Amino acid sequence: MTRAKQVKVAAVQAAPVAFNLEESLKKVEKLTAEAAKQGAELVAFPEGFLSAYPWRYAFDATIGAREPRGRKWYAKYYESSVAIPSPEFEILQDIARDNAINLSIGIIEKDGATLYCTAILIGKDGTLLSRHRKLVPTAVERLVWGRGSGESLKVVDAGFGKIGGLICWENYMPAARLALYQLGVEIYIAPNADDLPSWVASMQHIAKEGRCFVISVNQFCKVSDFPSDYPPFAPGHHDRNPAGEPWAKDDILNHGGSCIVGPLGTFLAEPVWDKEDIIYATLNLSDLAEARMDFDAVGSYSRPDIFHRQHPPQFDEFSNKKMGILDRTEEEVRRPSASAEQGLSEKDIEQQGEPTPQYGLPTAPRFDRELEKRVVRKTDLHLIPLVMVLYLLAYLDRSNIGNAEIAGMQKALHLDSSSYAWLLTIFYISYIVFEPLALMYKVISPHIWGSFCVMGFAVCGTLQAATFNWSGMMAVRFFLGAFEASFAPGIPYLLSFFYLRNELGLRCGLYLSAAPLATCFAGALAYGITSGHPKGISSWRLLFLVEGLPSVIAAVAAWFLMPDSAETARFLTEEEKVVAKARSVRQVGKDQNARIHGINWRDVGVALVDYKPWINAFMYFSCNVSFASLPVFLPTILAAMGYSNINAQGLSAPPYFLAFLMVLFTCWFADKTSQRGYMLLFLSLLGAAGYIMLAVSSRTGVRYAGVFLAAAGVFPCIGNILPWVMNNQGSDTRRGTGIAIINLVGQCGPLLGTRLYPASEKPYYRKGMWVCAAFMLFNGFLAILLRTLLAWENKKLDQKYGPKVHRKGDELEEGEENEGPQFRYIL
Repeated sequence: MTRAKQVKVAAVQAAPVAFNLEESLKKVEKLTAEAAKQGAELVAFPEGFLSAYPWRYAFDATIGAREPRGRKWYAKYYESSVAIPSPEFEILQDIARDNAINLSIGIIEKDGATLYCTAILIGKDGTLLSRHRKLVPTAVERLVWGRGSGESLKVVDAGFGKIGGLICWENYMPAARLALYQLGVEIYIAPNADDLPSWVASMQHIAKEGRCFVISVNQFCKVSDFPSDYPPFAPGHHDRNPAGEPWAKDDILNHGGSCIVGPLGTFLAEPVWDKEDIIYATLNLSDLAEARMDFDAVGSYSRPDIFHRQHPPQFDEFSNKKMGILDRTEEEVRRPSASAEQGLSEKDIEQQGEPTPQYGLPTAPRFDRELEKRVVRKTDLHLIPLVMVLYLLAYLDRSNIGNAEIAGMQKALHLDSSSYAWLLTIFYISYIVFEPLALMYKVISPHIWGSFCVMGFAVCGTLQAATFNWSGMMAVRFFLGAFEASFAPGIPYLLSFFYLRNELGLRCGLYLSAAPLATCFAGALAYGITSGHPKGISSWRLLFLVEGLPSVIAAVAAWFLMPDSAETARFLTEEEKVVAKARSVRQVGKDQNARIHGINWRDVGVALVDYKPWINAFMYFSCNVSFASLPVFLPTILAAMGYSNINAQGLSAPPYFLAFLMVLFTCWFADKTSQRGYMLLFLSLLGAAGYIMLAVSSRTGVRYAGVFLAAAGVFPCIGNILPWVMNNQGSDTRRGTGIAIINLVGQCGPLLGTRLYPASEKPYYRKGMWVCAAFMLFNGFLAILLRTLLAWENKKLDQKYGPKVHRKGDELEEGEENEGPQFRYIL
């Protein structure tokens, strides 16, 4: 990213319309527009600007007593605060976006029943860049605001500089300041409510200590900025002004003193007192390097050979209970120094210096590995069997038409080759149209959306038994495709909410292995149904009923059993949920946008112009030509080899059982080696070999062996393509968009695949076999092409960030699995 050498910033010294959120937002809009008109790229507002710093009032709370009047005023304060997300927050986003300016503002944030003193930074495109809650409210503030957590101590890159900051007296916490220095803060924003001269001196000290620009922004406010009946200033109240007199309307509560300081501690904009004003300064970013020539608090002056950090145990904020996190204080006292760990002698240290640890960082916790394994294991036991069963039923309902066709459906519905092919095609037409609804797992609670879709395809699958003509079956198959498209493609996306990148492939493989298992099961079940059934009902109708009705029961079970996220899963203890949440932070970082329930449309755009999911999509298309056609035509192909219809049903099962085992093994192996490209090349060649055997040979044994190779190549390819696209996208939304892209393109493959085996090609269907073989070879070519491009991308990341740090297994880093210094593409 090319950085501007200079940037104009603004600090707004003003007061809100206290306890009136609507009018205060209007004031923010007006003052922001004025700053933007003057060319500012960053505007900062004071602490608690929305919608009040509650001067001189703790809402009538004393030790052991609370008064009704105080409760009423607290309720007003709560109503004038801001939730994230909320319509009021969206107004702030619009203000930043409309003025193309980065907006930093102090708000009173409500989250559930708790209020926090929060500073937020919104980018000029309206994106929430950071949200920091005051770590420790000062003095009586603790009766009003909750404590923030270290998760929000962060620095974000706004393009022209790295921005961070602390709120009011947090700035007197040395470790908190050091954390921001270590994170590389360049523009340090300090919203506050302190108008003492010593505060200004502190801002100069911080700028000089951190060698950064400091924007100190305070309110200028009077009694008249508060409601006339606000208790501390109302007639008869015991509170008095500094002169010992009752408060008057024009009395000043905060004199201001906002200023902007350069990295050597000198003023770029002098403190402004006793008036509302917007102060401006142009920051020359090259001053930062000049200032650090002789001092850098986290560089040569940090002396890691002398000073070692020791972290206290991390506790749950409300219960003070240890949450499965090792006590670093005791552990690090016992642990040898960094030099000893790396095998450096005293002579080495003398020559090289002690290896530099990261100082002051709010690093992610180090977990008890057994506890994390327990979280993954419990998730596996509760989630994976559920989605496997649901997908097995879905696949059964979509593909059992192949078994029904040779069980008498074709004759009963008077179908010719063309009309039967349309029954297969209409399913995939609706599948393509409705597939983007898979993103609804990000919008609607998964247990609601998933169970709704399962019930939909369950009803449609069962209704296939009640059709009496081609048009009725066409209608049912259309809606069956719509409901399955809304359910099945989104499950790998849902799994990415629960698992890390190196865990996802096996779980996707387990889920997708239900497809060959369903086909295996379908063949065996169809054999049982067609070899003996009650009189009075056709075999093919009974087949649809027996295989469709279980899905209805599964839909009800999904409502109660499907978890919405690892952090809210009922099968995890509170201790385990903390670990699950931190694993989620490792995936996408602590960016609040990533935590908000919904779709990030900016990430959608980024994914749409990324070449990687498009290559995956054409790979998926190539595999789907065979993947869609094999289950519905295999019984027909086997029957054409000379087997009876009943034996053809039974003989279709063993190839799919082999495919089931291959899916599990190859997905696990690709996870362990992080080599999906080579695995996909091998599977593509295996599948192509199977189709070539089917195309060139007329011998029954050879052709049946070819069926085994084809199934063992095609199904595992699908199992490895889907996790590959998610492995290489960072955010939830980008993973979801990647899944949508590959399904939109990939599901066009069945439109071709379902028309490759017309009756006129019996008994060998050579044309169809050659087409499938060609597409499997094309899939192998695309796999190697994408792997080569990803290796090139990784090389560029190494050049940009340096080689990736290989962490110990129990160390998690924020956003490590998102794009950034620790992110590398899985090849």
